[in-house]
Amino acid sequence: MYIGHVGAALAAKRVRASIGLLALLVATYTPDWVDGGLCLAGFYNPMLSHSVPAVVLFSLVGFALYALKTRNWTAALVVAGVILSHMLLDWVTGYKPTWPGGPMIGLDLYSNPVADFIVEGDRHRGPALCANASAAPTAVDRHVDHARSAARAPIWNRHRSLDDEITAKVLKEDLR
Repeated sequence: MYIGHVGAALAAKRVRASIGLLALLVATYTPDWVDGGLCLAGFYNPMLSHSVPAVVLFSLVGFALYALKTRNWTAALVVAGVILSHMLLDWVTGYKPTWPGGPMIGLDLYSNPVADFIVEGDRHRGPALCANASAAPTAVDRHVDHARSAARAPIWNRHRSLDDEITAKVLKEDLR
């Protein structure tokens, strides 16, 4: 799924070319990096990284930081939108928390590798077409295609499915 987030950043770059790609990549991966930081600190809780309130908070912080640094309010809205897109893209393939005490949401396509392969393939094509509407394929495009293929490997799907199962168990234990 990680390549799908890059697609959102590339599509946003196409919408607002003045935003640096690094800023968009930081924005698109913010919930995952918060999640990784919490894991490294020994405090794994997806409610703090992937829930609706957490992602909305990250969007507001991202908007404020980008707006204060650049004074470009429209670009700051795009950055905030990219952060919000993380939650929407994860909804397609994963099974994520909504809010404390709320339901888990998502299509959980990681538990069905065939459906995941079909949906993720289509989801990656859309942003790529947006980002490269008239450009001929380049060496970078070939590397991105290779990365997409690697991301769809069956072992990856088993890993993400297991990760989502662990997330669900942790959240159930927290709610007791």
